Amino acid sequence: MRPETVLDIKEVKQKKLDRIAQIQSEVDALNTTLRLLGNEPLIDPTQPNRRISYAELAYRVIKEAGRPLHRSAVAEGVLDRGRTIRGKDPRRSITAHMSGDPRIVSKGNGYWSLKEWEAAKED
Repeated sequence: MRPETVLDIKEVKQKKLDRIAQIQSEVDALNTTLRLLGNEPLIDPTQPNRRISYAELAYRVIKEAGRPLHRSAVAEGVLDRGRTIRGKDPRRSITAHMSGDPRIVSKGNGYWSLKEWEAAKED
């Protein structure tokens, strides 16, 4: 390999690293703006390439309410945080996401609670 080729590769790599740092800075600024507006960040700051899951948002909505919520209220809370819920019926879609999260439990009749609350009641 010619020496100038190695330098070219290093230069391209550095440009990509600089762009990643710039994007991360922009994401941090957007998350700060969302927090100031009272919304949750949509991107997990610990994993910048991943959006916060619907189940995580549902967990946060229920936890902030401090009581079990109907799936309609959970879906509304997720929508209030700036996420769209795909599917014909957002309530059914969010139910599917919640049912896959071991931290969230069904109370029946469309109500959902947190497993940690149910475990505390049993003690």
